[in-house]
Amino acid sequence: MRRTLRQFSLTMTQVVKRSDAETESSLGAYERERLARMERNRMLMEKLGVTSLSNRLETITTVREQALKPIGYSKRTPKAEKRARNSENEVDRGELEPRRRSLRVRGIAPAGAGTSAEEPKNSQLQLKEEETSRGPFLEDQTFAEVALENYGATSESSMVNDDYDRSDVDDVDGNKDDGDQKSLCTRRARLFQRAWCGAMACTSLSTSEHLAKDPSRFHRWVLDEASGFFKLVPARIYSATMHPRLDAWTMMVGDKAGHVGLAVVPRERVAEHAVQVLCMRVHRDTTAGMAPRAGSANSQQLLTVSYDGSARLLDIEKQTIQTVLVDERERIFKSIALSTENDNVFWTTASHRSLGGFLVRHDLRQSQKSFDAFGISDSRVYSVSLQHQGAAGAVPGHDGLLAVTTARDGVLIFDQRRIETGATRRSTSKPLFALPHERATTAATWSPSATRLLTTCYDDLLRIWHYDGSECSLEHRFVHNNHTGRWVTPFEACWDPATDHKIFACGSMNHNPVHGVDLFHVELNKRSVWNRLTGEPMTAIAAVLAWHPAGHALIGGTASGRVYLWGEAHGSEGVLAA
Repeated sequence: MRRTLRQFSLTMTQVVKRSDAETESSLGAYERERLARMERNRMLMEKLGVTSLSNRLETITTVREQALKPIGYSKRTPKAEKRARNSENEVDRGELEPRRRSLRVRGIAPAGAGTSAEEPKNSQLQLKEEETSRGPFLEDQTFAEVALENYGATSESSMVNDDYDRSDVDDVDGNKDDGDQKSLCTRRARLFQRAWCGAMACTSLSTSEHLAKDPSRFHRWVLDEASGFFKLVPARIYSATMHPRLDAWTMMVGDKAGHVGLAVVPRERVAEHAVQVLCMRVHRDTTAGMAPRAGSANSQQLLTVSYDGSARLLDIEKQTIQTVLVDERERIFKSIALSTENDNVFWTTASHRSLGGFLVRHDLRQSQKSFDAFGISDSRVYSVSLQHQGAAGAVPGHDGLLAVTTARDGVLIFDQRRIETGATRRSTSKPLFALPHERATTAATWSPSATRLLTTCYDDLLRIWHYDGSECSLEHRFVHNNHTGRWVTPFEACWDPATDHKIFACGSMNHNPVHGVDLFHVELNKRSVWNRLTGEPMTAIAAVLAWHPAGHALIGGTASGRVYLWGEAHGSEGVLAA
């Protein structure tokens, strides 16, 4: 303000000094009126003494500011001065050992004195353990070493595993267990092995093929609160499968934390045939895919893949866990498909955050780090489904195709023989067919006859593609809400193995009036849901589904680690045969 007044006063003085002749000649009427008005204002300010008051106030302020400024004044203190000032207030800690890790981890007393002679050795072991804890399990393990002691009970309403035989608490050498955690885990594993082997030794079940293919059988399926609701794993279920045995329902699920839950549910709920559950920490990250090995010699083995970049083989009879595949390039494994030609070969999908999607082939007879990886997409890949070779109705010479789902490229179909022997391991292999989808596809499964492909997409559509040997054409579309959100595992629609390509199931976001599983019939209803599997104890979304290989039962996994089981009671679909 003071500066403005002073400039205004100088301007007025300069204007007054101009000659009247110049003003009259160079200025217009408006400018002359403006100058006259400014002259009147200047005279008024001089009369009131505003100019002298402004000059006096400016002089007083300048003197006060100079008196407050110290010698060598600067707006910001130099860094050297700050360090010097801080060093005066700090205690000299040169003699103390730097504590970058806790004393407890390094094996030192809390006071800092009396260091242990084994401190360097313990520190190296701790650092090595911290580094290896991020990757997969490399060493072989037993069920008792990785079992969870709190997951030995079975259903929600009946804790039958607590009534165990006292002989089960004896270890191998005949010594009594002391009741600690290791003993409890050993007992859980032994009880499950007894239930598994006992059920396998039971009489076989001959099933009527006509009843298995009857679509009306779903109306007889019930969800019993006592025998159809189980807690198998602690975290959200990401993968599930069922063993092909018929004497008992055998469920296998994997969760987000790397656990694998196994359960043997007899088809007759009697006291001497109680449900047995075993939960183990098999992986360090999400157990994303699993598949039981086929064949009589390997019928008691389970293959699992995980986000930690490893695949492990579980032998239920021997109670062992073996690491069969390890990837050192930080790729995550998502799904698994067993080869129909060679029982020792399996396929899995792998994704890298910057390298894109891969299709990995591994032979169990090779070493852990010996496998073939084929780049197939620049985006993330999800599931893989292998067409059954020699299936009834399959096109001769066009079986054994691999269907892989991606985040941006839709569904890619490859010929596994061309990938193996063709031009080989290029950066991106060329697919036989590319099935376009508007958004990311989460699942694609071949029908048992290998002529239909069922896909699940985030565009809220379930599609059925018909393969005739020369092309894949879109045959049906079903509207279905597939937006599961953050807390529910993405849906994966799957075929009913008993009715071939007529009926399929998918998880449902609809909970009005109750939660359930949606069933679709291709021939009877081509637009909406044909039937629903539900029950009174069902209070959550069954997102992960798995059929019994013969179509006699269906399980659904939830985000809480619980599993729902639908199926007819023992004797409804078959009779015991000696």
